[in-house]
Amino acid sequence: MKKYLDKTIFVFLVLWLFIDALNGFLISNNIFLVGSFSLGEGIRIFFILVLLVGILQTNLDKNSLVFLSTIILLFGLFLVQCFYSNEEVINNLNAVVKISLPFLLYVFISNNYYFSKDRLRVILYVNAAILLVNLFSSFLGIGFSNYGFSTGGFMIGGVGFFYAGNEVTGALLVIYSLLLYLNKKSFVKALGITLLFFIASIALLSKSSILGTLIIFFVYVYNYPKIKLYKIFSVLLVVFFSIYEYLYKFISLGLQRWAYFIDEYGIFTYLSGGIKRKRVFDTYISKIIENPLLLVFGDGWSGTAEQNFVDLLDAYGIIGIFIFLLWIYWIFNNYKKVNQKHDQWYCFYVMCLVVVVATLAGHIMQSAMIAPFVAILANIEILQNNEKYITTY
Repeated sequence: MKKYLDKTIFVFLVLWLFIDALNGFLISNNIFLVGSFSLGEGIRIFFILVLLVGILQTNLDKNSLVFLSTIILLFGLFLVQCFYSNEEVINNLNAVVKISLPFLLYVFISNNYYFSKDRLRVILYVNAAILLVNLFSSFLGIGFSNYGFSTGGFMIGGVGFFYAGNEVTGALLVIYSLLLYLNKKSFVKALGITLLFFIASIALLSKSSILGTLIIFFVYVYNYPKIKLYKIFSVLLVVFFSIYEYLYKFISLGLQRWAYFIDEYGIFTYLSGGIKRKRVFDTYISKIIENPLLLVFGDGWSGTAEQNFVDLLDAYGIIGIFIFLLWIYWIFNNYKKVNQKHDQWYCFYVMCLVVVVATLAGHIMQSAMIAPFVAILANIEILQNNEKYITTY
Protein backbone atom coordinates (compact mmCIF):
# COMPACT_ATOMS: atom_id res chain seq x y z
CA MET A 1 0.00 0.00 0.00
CA LYS A 2 2.84 2.39 0.83
CA LYS A 3 4.19 2.10 -2.72
CA TYR A 4 0.84 3.23 -4.15
CA LEU A 5 0.60 6.08 -1.65
CA ASP A 6 4.07 7.31 -2.64
CA LYS A 7 3.18 7.19 -6.34
CA THR A 8 -0.13 8.97 -5.75
CA ILE A 9 1.55 11.78 -3.80
CA PHE A 10 4.26 12.04 -6.47
CA VAL A 11 1.64 12.45 -9.24
CA PHE A 12 -0.15 15.11 -7.19
CA LEU A 13 3.09 17.06 -6.76
CA VAL A 14 3.99 16.81 -10.46
CA LEU A 15 0.58 18.27 -11.36
CA TRP A 16 0.51 20.73 -8.44
CA LEU A 17 0.51 23.99 -10.38
CA PHE A 18 -1.60 22.50 -13.17
CA ILE A 19 -4.32 21.89 -10.56
CA ASP A 20 -3.93 25.51 -9.42
CA ALA A 21 -4.22 26.83 -12.97
CA LEU A 22 -7.21 24.59 -13.75
CA ASN A 23 -8.81 25.74 -10.51
CA GLY A 24 -8.34 29.39 -11.54
CA PHE A 25 -9.79 28.71 -14.99
CA LEU A 26 -12.91 27.13 -13.45
CA ILE A 27 -13.28 30.00 -10.95
CA SER A 28 -13.06 32.51 -13.80
CA ASN A 29 -16.03 30.69 -15.34
CA ASN A 30 -17.92 30.48 -11.99
CA ILE A 31 -17.63 26.69 -11.82
CA PHE A 32 -17.47 25.32 -8.26
CA LEU A 33 -17.93 21.99 -6.51
CA VAL A 34 -20.79 21.27 -4.11
CA GLY A 35 -21.01 23.77 -1.24
CA SER A 36 -19.10 26.52 -3.09
CA PHE A 37 -15.84 24.60 -2.71
CA SER A 38 -13.42 25.21 -5.55
CA LEU A 39 -11.78 22.31 -7.38
CA GLY A 40 -8.43 23.24 -5.83
CA GLU A 41 -9.85 23.13 -2.28
CA GLY A 42 -11.56 19.79 -2.91
CA ILE A 43 -8.46 18.17 -4.41
CA ARG A 44 -6.20 19.52 -1.68
CA ILE A 45 -8.48 18.15 1.07
CA PHE A 46 -8.19 14.72 -0.55
CA PHE A 47 -4.42 15.18 -1.00
CA ILE A 48 -3.77 16.08 2.63
CA LEU A 49 -5.70 12.99 3.78
CA VAL A 50 -3.54 10.81 1.51
CA LEU A 51 -0.43 12.62 2.76
CA LEU A 52 -1.36 12.03 6.42
CA VAL A 53 -1.85 8.31 5.75
CA GLY A 54 1.54 8.27 3.99
CA ILE A 55 3.22 9.97 6.97
CA LEU A 56 1.67 7.47 9.41
CA GLN A 57 3.27 4.65 7.40
CA THR A 58 6.71 6.29 7.43
CA ASN A 59 9.45 5.89 10.04
CA LEU A 60 10.01 9.42 11.34
CA ASP A 61 13.13 10.94 12.87
CA LYS A 62 13.10 13.10 16.02
CA ASN A 63 13.36 16.31 13.98
CA SER A 64 10.10 15.45 12.20
CA LEU A 65 8.28 14.92 15.48
CA VAL A 66 8.86 18.59 16.39
CA PHE A 67 7.09 19.70 13.20
CA LEU A 68 4.22 17.25 13.69
CA SER A 69 3.80 18.32 17.34
CA THR A 70 3.54 21.95 16.22
CA ILE A 71 0.83 21.04 13.70
CA ILE A 72 -1.12 19.14 16.39
CA LEU A 73 -0.90 22.19 18.70
CA LEU A 74 -2.05 24.42 15.83
CA PHE A 75 -5.13 22.27 15.18
CA GLY A 76 -5.80 22.14 18.93
CA LEU A 77 -5.72 25.94 19.15
CA PHE A 78 -8.03 26.12 16.13
CA LEU A 79 -10.58 23.91 17.94
CA VAL A 80 -10.33 26.10 21.07
CA GLN A 81 -10.90 29.22 18.96
CA CYS A 82 -13.93 27.56 17.33
CA PHE A 83 -15.37 26.87 20.80
CA TYR A 84 -15.25 30.57 21.69
CA SER A 85 -16.28 31.85 18.26
CA ASN A 86 -18.16 30.27 15.36
CA GLU A 87 -17.21 33.04 12.95
CA GLU A 88 -15.20 32.21 9.83
CA VAL A 89 -14.72 28.55 10.82
CA ILE A 90 -14.18 27.38 7.24
CA ASN A 91 -11.75 30.23 6.54
CA ASN A 92 -9.79 29.43 9.72
CA LEU A 93 -9.70 25.70 8.96
CA ASN A 94 -8.50 26.45 5.43
CA ALA A 95 -5.68 28.62 6.83
CA VAL A 96 -4.60 25.95 9.34
CA VAL A 97 -4.44 23.32 6.58
CA LYS A 98 -2.41 25.59 4.30
CA ILE A 99 0.02 26.57 7.07
CA SER A 100 0.50 22.89 7.97
CA LEU A 101 1.06 21.71 4.40
CA PRO A 102 4.74 22.72 3.89
CA PHE A 103 5.64 21.12 7.24
CA LEU A 104 3.79 17.88 6.40
CA LEU A 105 5.44 17.70 2.98
CA TYR A 106 8.84 18.46 4.49
CA VAL A 107 8.43 15.60 6.98
CA PHE A 108 7.18 13.21 4.30
CA ILE A 109 9.94 13.96 1.77
CA SER A 110 12.77 13.98 4.32
CA ASN A 111 11.81 10.52 5.62
CA ASN A 112 10.92 8.88 2.31
CA TYR A 113 13.54 7.34 0.02
CA TYR A 114 11.02 7.23 -2.85
CA PHE A 115 11.54 10.97 -3.38
CA SER A 116 14.97 10.80 -4.95
CA LYS A 117 16.81 13.59 -6.73
CA ASP A 118 15.46 12.45 -10.12
CA ARG A 119 11.84 12.48 -8.95
CA LEU A 120 12.22 15.89 -7.36
CA ARG A 121 13.72 17.15 -10.64
CA VAL A 122 10.60 15.98 -12.49
CA ILE A 123 8.37 17.79 -9.99
CA LEU A 124 10.37 21.01 -10.38
CA TYR A 125 10.70 21.04 -14.17
CA VAL A 126 7.06 20.18 -14.90
CA ASN A 127 5.79 22.81 -12.47
CA ALA A 128 8.29 25.37 -13.78
CA ALA A 129 6.93 24.84 -17.31
CA ILE A 130 3.33 25.26 -16.11
CA LEU A 131 4.27 28.41 -14.17
CA LEU A 132 6.10 30.01 -17.10
CA VAL A 133 3.35 29.21 -19.63
CA ASN A 134 0.78 30.88 -17.37
CA LEU A 135 2.89 33.98 -16.75
CA PHE A 136 3.91 34.38 -20.40
CA SER A 137 0.22 34.15 -21.38
CA SER A 138 -0.25 37.39 -19.41
CA PHE A 139 1.59 39.27 -22.16
CA LEU A 140 -1.30 38.28 -24.43
CA GLY A 141 -3.89 39.50 -21.91
CA ILE A 142 -4.91 35.95 -20.97
CA GLY A 143 -5.86 35.11 -17.39
CA PHE A 144 -6.15 37.19 -14.23
CA SER A 145 -4.59 40.60 -13.69
CA ASN A 146 -2.26 41.06 -10.71
CA TYR A 147 -2.99 44.77 -10.12
CA GLY A 148 -6.06 45.55 -12.22
CA PHE A 149 -6.03 47.42 -15.53
CA SER A 150 -4.66 50.75 -16.75
CA THR A 151 -6.92 53.53 -18.05
CA GLY A 152 -6.21 52.22 -21.53
CA GLY A 153 -7.45 48.76 -20.55
CA PHE A 154 -3.96 47.27 -20.43
CA MET A 155 -3.36 44.54 -17.84
CA ILE A 156 -1.09 45.72 -14.99
CA GLY A 157 0.79 42.55 -14.22
CA GLY A 158 -0.67 39.13 -14.82
CA VAL A 159 -0.72 35.73 -13.12
CA GLY A 160 -2.17 33.61 -15.92
CA PHE A 161 -4.94 31.37 -14.60
CA PHE A 162 -3.54 31.26 -11.07
CA TYR A 163 -6.19 32.66 -8.75
CA ALA A 164 -3.51 34.18 -6.53
CA GLY A 165 -1.20 37.16 -6.11
CA ASN A 166 1.99 37.10 -4.05
CA GLU A 167 1.73 33.30 -3.85
CA VAL A 168 2.76 33.26 -7.52
CA THR A 169 5.79 35.41 -6.65
CA GLY A 170 6.73 32.93 -3.92
CA ALA A 171 6.40 29.96 -6.26
CA LEU A 172 8.45 31.74 -8.94
CA LEU A 173 11.31 32.59 -6.56
CA VAL A 174 11.53 29.16 -4.91
CA ILE A 175 11.29 27.17 -8.16
CA TYR A 176 13.81 29.50 -9.84
CA SER A 177 16.31 29.13 -6.98
CA LEU A 178 15.99 25.33 -7.08
CA LEU A 179 16.47 25.16 -10.86
CA LEU A 180 19.60 27.32 -10.55
CA TYR A 181 20.86 24.94 -7.88
CA LEU A 182 20.24 21.92 -10.12
CA ASN A 183 22.16 23.63 -12.94
CA LYS A 184 24.90 25.17 -10.82
CA LYS A 185 27.65 23.60 -12.93
CA SER A 186 26.54 25.22 -16.18
CA PHE A 187 26.49 29.00 -16.39
CA VAL A 188 24.88 28.87 -19.85
CA LYS A 189 21.90 26.85 -18.57
CA ALA A 190 21.65 29.05 -15.48
CA LEU A 191 21.62 32.19 -17.64
CA GLY A 192 18.87 30.72 -19.85
CA ILE A 193 16.77 29.83 -16.80
CA THR A 194 17.37 33.31 -15.38
CA LEU A 195 16.22 34.97 -18.60
CA LEU A 196 12.96 32.98 -18.63
CA PHE A 197 12.20 33.66 -14.98
CA PHE A 198 13.17 37.33 -15.20
CA ILE A 199 10.73 37.83 -18.10
CA ALA A 200 8.12 35.95 -16.03
CA SER A 201 8.77 38.31 -13.09
CA ILE A 202 8.15 41.28 -15.42
CA ALA A 203 4.83 39.66 -16.37
CA LEU A 204 3.93 39.66 -12.67
CA LEU A 205 5.10 43.27 -12.19
CA SER A 206 5.69 42.48 -8.52
CA LYS A 207 8.63 44.24 -6.89
CA SER A 208 9.25 41.07 -4.85
CA SER A 209 9.44 38.88 -7.96
CA ILE A 210 11.69 41.22 -9.98
CA LEU A 211 14.06 42.13 -7.14
CA GLY A 212 13.98 38.57 -5.79
CA THR A 213 14.94 37.07 -9.16
CA LEU A 214 17.86 39.49 -9.50
CA ILE A 215 19.02 38.86 -5.92
CA ILE A 216 18.96 35.07 -6.37
CA PHE A 217 20.89 35.36 -9.63
CA PHE A 218 23.60 37.50 -8.05
CA VAL A 219 23.79 35.10 -5.09
CA TYR A 220 24.30 32.31 -7.64
CA VAL A 221 26.98 34.32 -9.48
CA TYR A 222 28.74 35.11 -6.21
CA ASN A 223 28.73 31.48 -5.07
CA TYR A 224 29.33 29.45 -8.22
CA PRO A 225 30.62 30.46 -11.68
CA LYS A 226 34.22 31.64 -11.89
CA ILE A 227 33.51 34.18 -14.61
CA LYS A 228 34.25 37.90 -14.81
CA LEU A 229 31.36 40.12 -13.71
CA TYR A 230 31.74 42.44 -16.71
CA LYS A 231 30.96 39.47 -19.00
CA ILE A 232 27.80 38.73 -17.05
CA PHE A 233 26.65 42.35 -17.14
CA SER A 234 27.42 42.54 -20.87
CA VAL A 235 25.23 39.52 -21.60
CA LEU A 236 22.43 40.82 -19.35
CA LEU A 237 22.47 44.27 -20.97
CA VAL A 238 22.30 42.80 -24.47
CA VAL A 239 19.41 40.53 -23.47
CA PHE A 240 17.56 43.33 -21.65
CA PHE A 241 17.71 45.77 -24.55
CA SER A 242 16.70 42.97 -26.93
CA ILE A 243 13.47 42.31 -25.05
CA TYR A 244 12.80 45.86 -23.82
CA GLU A 245 10.87 46.89 -26.93
CA TYR A 246 8.49 43.93 -26.57
CA LEU A 247 7.98 44.43 -22.84
CA TYR A 248 7.95 48.25 -22.87
CA LYS A 249 4.27 48.65 -21.90
CA PHE A 250 4.59 46.24 -18.99
CA ILE A 251 7.81 47.81 -17.71
CA SER A 252 6.53 51.39 -18.01
CA LEU A 253 3.27 50.53 -16.19
CA GLY A 254 5.28 48.94 -13.40
CA LEU A 255 7.58 51.95 -13.09
CA GLN A 256 4.60 54.34 -13.02
CA ARG A 257 2.90 52.27 -10.32
CA TRP A 258 6.00 52.09 -8.14
CA ALA A 259 6.76 55.82 -8.59
CA TYR A 260 3.19 56.73 -7.58
CA PHE A 261 3.25 54.74 -4.33
CA ILE A 262 6.77 55.88 -3.42
CA ASP A 263 5.78 59.50 -4.02
CA GLU A 264 2.53 59.05 -2.08
CA TYR A 265 3.79 57.16 0.99
CA GLY A 266 7.60 57.22 0.91
CA ILE A 267 10.09 54.56 -0.13
CA PHE A 268 10.41 52.92 3.31
CA THR A 269 6.64 52.40 3.69
CA TYR A 270 6.38 51.08 0.13
CA LEU A 271 9.30 48.64 0.42
CA SER A 272 8.11 47.41 3.82
CA GLY A 273 4.72 46.39 2.47
CA GLY A 274 2.73 49.55 1.80
CA ILE A 275 0.40 51.83 3.74
CA LYS A 276 -2.35 49.18 4.02
CA ARG A 277 -0.07 46.84 5.95
CA LYS A 278 1.12 49.69 8.19
CA ARG A 279 -2.48 50.61 9.08
CA VAL A 280 -3.39 46.99 9.85
CA PHE A 281 -0.30 46.64 12.04
CA ASP A 282 -1.25 49.80 13.97
CA THR A 283 -4.75 48.37 14.48
CA TYR A 284 -3.26 45.10 15.75
CA ILE A 285 -1.13 46.95 18.33
CA SER A 286 -4.30 48.69 19.58
CA LYS A 287 -6.04 45.29 19.94
CA ILE A 288 -3.12 43.92 21.97
CA ILE A 289 -3.19 46.91 24.33
CA GLU A 290 -6.92 46.32 24.93
CA ASN A 291 -6.57 42.54 25.33
CA PRO A 292 -3.02 41.24 26.04
CA LEU A 293 -4.27 37.61 26.04
CA LEU A 294 -4.40 37.83 22.23
CA LEU A 295 -0.60 37.60 22.34
CA VAL A 296 -0.97 34.13 23.86
CA PHE A 297 -4.00 32.61 22.14
CA GLY A 298 -4.49 34.73 19.04
CA ASP A 299 -7.76 35.77 17.45
CA GLY A 300 -8.18 33.36 14.52
CA TRP A 301 -6.95 33.78 10.98
CA SER A 302 -7.73 36.98 9.07
CA GLY A 303 -4.59 37.56 6.96
CA THR A 304 -5.39 41.26 6.67
CA ALA A 305 -1.87 42.42 7.57
CA GLU A 306 -0.45 40.51 4.58
CA GLN A 307 2.82 40.23 6.51
CA ASN A 308 3.25 36.67 7.70
CA PHE A 309 4.81 37.39 11.09
CA VAL A 310 2.00 39.78 12.06
CA ASP A 311 -0.67 37.53 10.54
CA LEU A 312 0.59 34.45 12.43
CA LEU A 313 0.96 36.38 15.69
CA ASP A 314 -2.52 37.88 15.31
CA ALA A 315 -4.08 34.50 14.47
CA TYR A 316 -2.30 32.08 16.82
CA GLY A 317 -0.30 34.06 19.39
CA ILE A 318 2.69 32.13 20.77
CA ILE A 319 2.10 29.16 18.45
CA GLY A 320 2.12 31.59 15.51
CA ILE A 321 5.54 32.86 16.60
CA PHE A 322 6.78 29.26 16.86
CA ILE A 323 5.55 28.52 13.32
CA PHE A 324 7.49 31.54 12.07
CA LEU A 325 10.58 30.35 13.96
CA LEU A 326 10.35 26.92 12.28
CA TRP A 327 10.77 28.65 8.92
CA ILE A 328 13.83 30.43 10.30
CA TYR A 329 15.07 27.04 11.56
CA TRP A 330 15.02 25.84 7.95
CA ILE A 331 17.52 28.61 7.07
CA PHE A 332 20.15 27.26 9.46
CA ASN A 333 19.22 23.61 9.00
CA ASN A 334 19.86 23.87 5.26
CA TYR A 335 23.23 25.46 5.94
CA LYS A 336 24.12 22.57 8.24
CA LYS A 337 22.87 19.71 6.03
CA VAL A 338 24.64 20.49 2.74
CA ASN A 339 28.33 19.66 2.73
CA GLN A 340 29.93 22.14 0.33
CA LYS A 341 30.66 25.75 1.27
CA HIS A 342 29.26 27.15 -2.00
CA ASP A 343 26.01 25.23 -1.49
CA GLN A 344 25.74 26.20 2.17
CA TRP A 345 25.80 29.93 1.50
CA TYR A 346 23.53 29.68 -1.55
CA CYS A 347 20.88 27.77 0.45
CA PHE A 348 21.26 30.16 3.38
CA TYR A 349 20.71 33.30 1.30
CA VAL A 350 17.80 31.87 -0.70
CA MET A 351 15.91 30.68 2.38
CA CYS A 352 16.57 34.08 4.02
CA LEU A 353 15.04 35.77 0.97
CA VAL A 354 11.91 33.60 1.18
CA VAL A 355 11.44 34.50 4.86
CA VAL A 356 12.01 38.21 4.14
CA VAL A 357 9.40 38.15 1.34
CA ALA A 358 6.99 36.37 3.71
CA THR A 359 7.64 39.01 6.37
CA LEU A 360 7.24 42.04 4.10
CA ALA A 361 4.77 40.89 1.45
CA GLY A 362 2.92 37.98 3.09
CA HIS A 363 0.96 35.19 1.35
CA ILE A 364 3.90 32.78 1.66
CA MET A 365 3.60 30.79 4.88
CA GLN A 366 -0.13 30.12 4.39
CA SER A 367 0.12 29.32 0.69
CA ALA A 368 -0.72 25.80 -0.50
CA MET A 369 0.58 26.79 -3.93
CA ILE A 370 4.16 27.21 -2.65
CA ALA A 371 4.15 24.37 -0.10
CA PRO A 372 5.76 21.54 -2.16
CA PHE A 373 8.57 23.76 -3.41
CA VAL A 374 9.37 25.13 0.04
CA ALA A 375 9.42 21.53 1.32
CA ILE A 376 11.91 20.61 -1.42
CA LEU A 377 13.99 23.71 -0.64
CA ALA A 378 14.05 22.67 3.02
CA ASN A 379 15.25 19.21 1.86
CA ILE A 380 17.74 20.64 -0.63
CA GLU A 381 20.47 18.18 0.35
CA ILE A 382 18.57 15.55 -1.67
CA LEU A 383 19.32 17.63 -4.79
CA GLN A 384 22.98 17.99 -3.88
CA ASN A 385 25.46 16.59 -6.33
CA ASN A 386 28.38 15.19 -4.38
CA GLU A 387 30.78 15.37 -7.30
CA LYS A 388 33.56 17.93 -7.17
CA TYR A 389 32.31 21.31 -8.33
CA ILE A 390 33.41 22.18 -11.87
CA THR A 391 32.01 25.13 -13.82
CA THR A 392 31.17 24.61 -17.49
CA TYR A 393 30.27 27.20 -20.08
